[in-house]
Amino acid sequence: MVSANSKVSNRDSVEYITPSQEQALYEFSEHVNQLQAQPVSHVAYRREAWILPDTNAVRVTLDRQVRCEPDPGAKLNTTMNNPTFVFGDWVILELKFTDRFPNWFRELVEVFDLTQCGAAKYVDGVTLMGKDQVTDLVASHMDLSQGNISGATRSP
Repeated sequence: MVSANSKVSNRDSVEYITPSQEQALYEFSEHVNQLQAQPVSHVAYRREAWILPDTNAVRVTLDRQVRCEPDPGAKLNTTMNNPTFVFGDWVILELKFTDRFPNWFRELVEVFDLTQCGAAKYVDGVTLMGKDQVTDLVASHMDLSQGNISGATRSP
């Protein structure tokens, strides 16, 4: 296995986008516009990814420092002012495979007594922060973006 970061070709760069990826982005944008969706939370984490050298049939990822904070702005960075650490010091291990469960995955699970469970970074983060805190921040941001500086109140 090699680090996913060590094998990047021009085709994998951000500038290259396949027609199906472009279609997916278009459809996502359409849904955002139809729903008038707004960002409400910023989730960031450190990911270490490992893949087989010539295929993505087996992938291992380790997510550390999963953090979340209310943020109605869309940004692509990991800087946060007062984050909630969603899983504390825990490391989220994801074992991904396309065909069959590899024997060495089975050994890894047995030796470290691993348990399969979900780790919903966004949902668990918003839950930990509290829905009201996130809702209040977004309402306040929307109120300010419309030129009203008096603040916002939530409806019952």
